[in-house]
Order: sequence, then C-alpha cells, then structure tokens
Amino acid sequence: MMRRKNKLVGFAFVCCAILLLGTSCSEAGVAFINVQRVIKESDMGLAAMAEVGKLRMEKEKIAAAKQIEIKEMEDRIARQASTMDETEKRDKIEALQQAKKEYRRLIDDANEEISKRDKALVADILRQVDVILKKIAKKKKLTMILKDANVLAYLDPTADITDLVLEELARLK
Repeated sequence: MMRRKNKLVGFAFVCCAILLLGTSCSEAGVAFINVQRVIKESDMGLAAMAEVGKLRMEKEKIAAAKQIEIKEMEDRIARQASTMDETEKRDKIEALQQAKKEYRRLIDDANEEISKRDKALVADILRQVDVILKKIAKKKKLTMILKDANVLAYLDPTADITDLVLEELARLK
C-alpha cells in the first residue's frame, strides 16, 4: 500500500513538473504503453490467451464429467431411497457428500492452475516487453515509460508507444 502511494506521489510530482515547465510528454521524455493492448493484440499474447483457453476447456470438461457423476448419484439415491435400509442410505449420502467435496476441490484446483498459467504466460511476455521498452526508451530518449493506465488522468496520445512495442514483438518471431 505504501509503495503504491509512493508511486502515485512520484507520478504526481513528475506531472506537476511537466505542467509547470510547459513541456509536452514527448519533450519531457515521458511515454505510455497499454499493457492490456499488448497482451490482446500481439501474437505472443494471442497464443498465451489461446493456451489458457485450451487449459480452461480441458478443466471444464473434467468438471462437467464429475458434475454428471454427482447428478447420477443423486438420482440413484432418490430412486432407491425407499428400498434402502438406513445404513445403506447413510453410506450413499456420505459418498455423495464426498463426491461434492471433491468436485469443489477440483474446481478450486483448476481455477488456481489456470490462474498460475495465465500469470506465467503474461510474465513471459512482459519480460520481453521490458527489453523492447528499454530499446525504445534509448532510441526516443525517454526518461520514463508508464505502464499503469489507472494512474493517468490524461496523457497526450502521441506519448503512447504501444504500437512500437507491438511491432517489435512481431519482429521477435
């Protein structure tokens, strides 16, 4: 929380300095990159999203099969409840509760695995983007490149270097 506050204070200081000096973002050596756009539009990002989507579908298929199994158990118990003795009924209900517990665990584990994979793929892309950003910063003599769009109230569109980053990522193939 304190780090974020320090970043905001630093950003506010830079913005005030730029305004007081009357210079534009490009003159002050400030640029912006839309990371979400890089993820959504780059070949690497599209491949990562496809991989995560495929993993999600695999996990959903497994979960659907488990859900069918649970529904069949419930139906069996409902149909046979009148013919079962108490011990058998209790055992079947306990087995059903265990199956439901396993299903919830399966869903939680799947969501965690999907999230981890997504974060790992995005981190790989961002590592490559950082290398590209350093090259662009040197080439354009930038002193600052902002990544967090939530911090910005306004930034001149000419300061957006997302297209340059996308072009460089495309060349990495």
